[in-house]
This record gives sequence, structure tokens and C-alpha cells, in this order.
Amino acid sequence: MASSKEKDSSTASSHDKTASGKFTSEISIYIPGIGYSQQELPSSVNSGPPPEKIASTIHAFRQLFTRRSYFPVKDLVSIRQTREFMELNLSTHFRSKEDIESFLKTYPQYFAFTNGRIHLPHNFTRDGLMEYLEKHRTPSKSRNPVPYKLIESVEDCKIHVTSLKSRALQGTPLVVAMDCEGVKLGKDGPLTLLQLGTVEGEVFIFDILATPNKKDMFINGGLKGILEDDKILKVIHDSRNDACALHFQFGVTLTNVFDTSTAFTTLWDQCNVSGEPRRPKLTALLEVFSFKAKHKTDSFISQIHNNKLFGERPLTKQMLEYASDDVLCLVSGMYETMNRLLSPLWRPFFEEEVKRDLRESRIRDPYETYLMRKRQRFR
Repeated sequence: MASSKEKDSSTASSHDKTASGKFTSEISIYIPGIGYSQQELPSSVNSGPPPEKIASTIHAFRQLFTRRSYFPVKDLVSIRQTREFMELNLSTHFRSKEDIESFLKTYPQYFAFTNGRIHLPHNFTRDGLMEYLEKHRTPSKSRNPVPYKLIESVEDCKIHVTSLKSRALQGTPLVVAMDCEGVKLGKDGPLTLLQLGTVEGEVFIFDILATPNKKDMFINGGLKGILEDDKILKVIHDSRNDACALHFQFGVTLTNVFDTSTAFTTLWDQCNVSGEPRRPKLTALLEVFSFKAKHKTDSFISQIHNNKLFGERPLTKQMLEYASDDVLCLVSGMYETMNRLLSPLWRPFFEEEVKRDLRESRIRDPYETYLMRKRQRFR
């Protein structure tokens, strides 16, 4: 990763905000400027999509234009017939080529016009986005000396869940990190462990296999209630497989989720990074946020994926510490940083993307969704 000391567009980027709050259109430097995270949501618009749909519209146009080095302005009228355009119901907001052109020119930080052609000013790379997160990250809080509590009975589960839920009633929004472990986790891949972590550094590991009925901790222990509570924010890295397993195996409808992988892909679009957004592996973000997870090594991760490790008992110390780190890292600066850097303009898009993933995970296995979208893309 290139050094941010060498090239820092937070001070030199032409895609940062000027004093008037506008974006300039000169060639920018390596790291996105903080202006991308300060884009406001318009209170109203005279034409085009409603304010809450502006970012999703920018995303759709970026997807269309990414596949071509340039796009002739005269061909804008044909865009109205594309699948992306119709899925967003944009025809009602753009009735002519001129309407589309006017919208695109409103956002010069995303779309450039040169000699009758439109192109994307691909000024930033994935590494640049990583530098951006690292430069603006929120300092992590100190970790609890007691790394986790292993919960193996319905009674203990109920005690800890009740304690967590009581915090949500004290007026301060409760934020918990959540993760699940299992064997090829998904619709049919069994979920065997669920972890919750707090911003104070507490970690609760619920051994789902420890009770006679694997649903006991969810129904009688209260886990279902806390996961479905819309007053409790669940921070998850890539919620799709977890949400799918929870729904099909335990009847849980996961709600109020902040997905760090979706936050990353939204920041990718928001900060005008080249190419189509790609979800990051959690290990890549751990490096950015300087979180030391000693058991998150390639060899141990490979062992998890290639074997039925989390379906075996007893749980080893290494397995428990690995599971603990999976939630501690999410509330050790990662959530706070990403939540702060998401601009008001792009937040509605982020929230809708998270909800879409959760909805689709209640319909089919995420891998099936991936294959379906891949087929659609190459039609």
C-alpha cells in the first residue's frame, strides 16, 4: 500500500470540496478527499430522482459506464431500456436524454464530459480507498482483559440476553457486533456458534450445540428476540450467510444491521474508486484498522473452510479466541469509522443495499443469488 505521506488528496485533491462546497473537476491525487464523506442529501429536487434515490442512481450509471471506456452523449436515450434503469424505475424521473445529461452534470465528481462523450474520472484505486479509511479511522478502544464468556445453557443465555436488552432501554442506542460460525454456513450449512460483542470489549459466545434442541437458546434463551429487535444495531461483516442460516434454521428475521462489507462497497462508489465495487475480506480490513487477530491466519482459516471444525466439540481455546476476534474487531474502530465516513447523500443507498441482502437471504442461499446475478450480468 502506498504511503499516504507521499500523496494525500485531502489537502491537494481537486475532487475535494472548495470553499463554496462544490467539487472541482481537475485531475485528483491518490487518496480521496474528505469532501466525499461530507456530501449532503438535498432537501428537495426540481427534477430527476427523489433525494433518497440519488446515490442509487449514481451507482446505476457508474455500473453502466464502467463497462465502457466512454459513452456518447447522443446514446443516452438508449439507457432508458437497460435492466439497471428499469429496476430502479428511473423512466419516470428521466423522460429525455436532456434530463439524464442534466443529472449527470450535477455530479462532476462522478461523471466527466469531454467532446460529446461521458467517462468516469477513475482517479482512485482500491488501495487509495484503504488509505482513506486508515487516514480517517477512529482510534480503537482498549480491549477487555477477559476476552469472552462461553455460554452453554439456556439459563445463562437468558441472563446475558436480558442484560443486553436492558441496556437498550436506558436511552442510549445499543450497538453489538455479531458473527456466526458453522459448517459451510448457509441455508443448509449448520450454524453452530453465535457471538455478540459490545463496544466495551465484552464478548458472549453462545454454543448452539450445547443444548438438547439447537433452537433452545433462540426461543427460550431470548437470542431470537435480540436479533430481531430494531432498537439494537447489529454490526456484521457480510451478513448474507449468517442471515440465511438464522432464517432457515431458526426462524430468525435479522433486523437493524450495519454491514461493514456493504459499507465498504458503498464507500467505493461514494469515493469514486475505479471498477465495480468488491466486498473485502475481513482480514484486509483488520490490516487497515491495525487489529491484531493472532488466530486469523491463512492456515487456520483454510482449516475452518476445508473441515467441519466448528461442528466439532469440545471447542478449543484457539477456536474460541478466533470467534471472539471476529466480533471484537468490528467494534474496535471499524464500525465507528465507516459509519462516520458514509455521507448523508450515500447513506440511503447503503441502508437499502443492506436490507436487500437481508431480504434475499430469506429467499435463497447467498451462493444461489451470486450465480443468478452472474447470469444476469452476462445475458
